[in-house]
Amino acid sequence: MAKLTPTQREVLGHCQDWSAAFEVAERRVDDGARTDWKRTQDVLMALHKRGLVEYGEVNATYRITDAGRAALSPSPSTREVASHPVDKSNNGENLQCKL
Repeated sequence: MAKLTPTQREVLGHCQDWSAAFEVAERRVDDGARTDWKRTQDVLMALHKRGLVEYGEVNATYRITDAGRAALSPSPSTREVASHPVDKSNNGENLQCKL
């Protein structure tokens, strides 16, 4: 899955329950973002196309999906290295390669 932009992450974070675009925009503005309902609606529609939010046609509201929650959660670190068992059959002796 493609990475989310900071704006997309904020919108997903404010869309936990069925919310209209103007409600999500209002929550973002309360948190210090400079946005309006139209820009937020555009972001929500793009997130809907990716399956990260559901759209309720009756009330024109959006809600985050399980895929959206997964996209918000931190991904496992790729720096972790699996530990491999050490072969101790040579009893610590240096093995030399013969050509």
